[in-house]
Amino acid sequence: MDQSTLDRIARLESRMDALTQSKKRWKLTAVALGMGLTCAAAIAAGPITNRVMDTITTKQLHVVDDEGNILVQLGQDADGGMIFVNNVKGMPVFETYANTDQSGLLLMGDDKGNKLVVLGSSQDGARVTLNNSNGFEALTLGITGSNAGDLQIGNADGATQLTLGADPEGGLFQLYNNVGSVVVESFADADLRGLLAVRGRSGGQQGALLSCDEDGGSISLYNNDGMLGLWAYNSPEGRGRLSIFNENEQQLTEIGCDEDGGSIFLSNNNDVTVLGSFVDPNGRGVSAVRDDSGDNRVVLSVDDDGGAFYLSNAKDATVVESYASPEGDGLFIISDGQANTRLELVGSRPGGAINYWDPRSSQSPVRVETSEDSANEPEDGS
Repeated sequence: MDQSTLDRIARLESRMDALTQSKKRWKLTAVALGMGLTCAAAIAAGPITNRVMDTITTKQLHVVDDEGNILVQLGQDADGGMIFVNNVKGMPVFETYANTDQSGLLLMGDDKGNKLVVLGSSQDGARVTLNNSNGFEALTLGITGSNAGDLQIGNADGATQLTLGADPEGGLFQLYNNVGSVVVESFADADLRGLLAVRGRSGGQQGALLSCDEDGGSISLYNNDGMLGLWAYNSPEGRGRLSIFNENEQQLTEIGCDEDGGSIFLSNNNDVTVLGSFVDPNGRGVSAVRDDSGDNRVVLSVDDDGGAFYLSNAKDATVVESYASPEGDGLFIISDGQANTRLELVGSRPGGAINYWDPRSSQSPVRVETSEDSANEPEDGS
């Protein structure tokens, strides 16, 4: 209800109180007026029994009880006509008149004269307000400036707690906390898709957001500073993804899947992925540990023969590798900085073998020692 309406109600209530307090004066006036009208009618027209008057013209008309208390008042003021109805206690229970903006207004009260129902209109449209016994607006139905319907529900103190409405995209509702902040909000977004926002307790900060885009549904969780902390969504291929952010909204963890299977990637604070676990095109697991530039330094994988382990230096040369041979034997290879093999340990049958490569040769080992050969060699190893 706007301020002009509230001022008008206060002014009219003041007038009604003044009228009630002066009921004796109105009683004498009414008696005198009645006697005068009776005499005038008798003189002009003789007996008035069963006589009906087609038109009565007057600026004020009061209906009183046997005690002279005003029960009905019909009148006018600068804004237009008015009607007031009082109960037997002299309390106004019904009022209707033209408002200051030349629109209609109707008020209904309880036995104490408290205004509990207000029906009005404005340039936007009709409006209905239901007040509680404390005189605060508990429910309001109206029309917004965009000609859409609007419903507001208030608490015992008149503070808005829930609103239902509509906008160009569709319906909407809002829930408020006791300090006047919106904490739950649901509406259709600009793309005509549903959206549900759950906000922080005190200031209405972003808390959780349930929405959807062209790929599907999504969930966004925010920290108390309004920064995105977690985002669950669908990829363009229709696969689920989960991104986790730090307090500065940097993505540090991504959990998802691709055409081969699931994956997990961890990033450092410089937005570089330093650890990845995923499924390769053959359906086998791979784990890679990377440096601060994102280059692989440690790789754990699986091939046709079994598990494999690789270490690379800063120049991307593989210097340590361990895997299973096609025969099922274990191999451990150490290479130089240019990835030239220098030492090979082989778990061959019937015994293991150690192969050494001379720096001058990269094609074949210069010495091979096995468990069988060592029994025939001199003790000094020459």
